[in-house]
Amino acid sequence: GWGQRFSVEDSRAVISYVASLNGISQVNSAAPPVLTAAELSGRNLFYDAYGELNRCSNCHRLNDKGIQVGPRITKAPVDVAALRNLPPSQVSTAQVDGNAIPVLVVRQLHEELQIYDLSSMPPVLRTFAPGSVTLSSGSGWRHSSAIRGYSDAELESILTFLRSAARP
Repeated sequence: GWGQRFSVEDSRAVISYVASLNGISQVNSAAPPVLTAAELSGRNLFYDAYGELNRCSNCHRLNDKGIQVGPRITKAPVDVAALRNLPPSQVSTAQVDGNAIPVLVVRQLHEELQIYDLSSMPPVLRTFAPGSVTLSSGSGWRHSSAIRGYSDAELESILTFLRSAARP
């Protein structure tokens, strides 16, 4: 939780101090990569602690921050249009109490079904008894519905950050 409030340098200093109290002799003190202004702006938007419920990190985990609801980010889309139109490859439709909702299946066991309900943001983790939900492949859900609060310029900043995060 403090990762959004402390700078990376301050976080490393706190970690080093606490580690020294426990007798841990060596902590990785490699300097973090220096971000350009555009990359920093994109990072701030991706992890936006003040963006209420509409930040990217509500569904995506990157650099050990965020929540892994959606697929792991391995490559940044080529442009804003591609980001808005990402195919919902893992999204299914669940029939729950007569309603069709877009979902990501977390776990399907004999005794329970766990899903992320994508009908609201942030997605809600729900658990159901077997047989109370009917799943079908595919959905009308689109990534654009989750990022509709971002302008094209903000999405371009996020893409710039994602490209920098993918660099070795």
